[in-house]
Amino acid sequence: SFRKAFTGPPHVCDRLSDLHDATFTHSWSHTQQVLKQALGDDYEERLKVDKDDILGSGSVAQVYSGVLKNTGNATTNDDWKSKRKVAVKVLHPNIRCLIERDLRLMEKVFSILIYHWRLQAVTMDEKTTSSILMFTCFFHLP
Repeated sequence: SFRKAFTGPPHVCDRLSDLHDATFTHSWSHTQQVLKQALGDDYEERLKVDKDDILGSGSVAQVYSGVLKNTGNATTNDDWKSKRKVAVKVLHPNIRCLIERDLRLMEKVFSILIYHWRLQAVTMDEKTTSSILMFTCFFHLP
């Protein structure tokens, strides 16, 4: 979620807040597909999700209100009497690919920065050089 305390100037906070609030919702069919893949085709026997009760939709996922059925051995509708309210979070379509792409891009940019800093470190004094090398080691991505 968005935290204004960590971002800086108010105009930047306002713009980021606008972007955060302007997220899209994905389709119910996508949610059903994900639930079936995760819990099996019979997920509705154990979990009721109200497709119209979207609690929120962010940049990565959408959250629904749901009810989890008692997982006891009984097979009657009485199982729904001992139910538990839950939040069901479903990732947006293709979000994993987008995150992986962004991480690869950040890794490449970071490796260029490290290379540049190492070249500069050759001509710097010993104290600055050790600081840069510590920074490089700390943030190195495998």
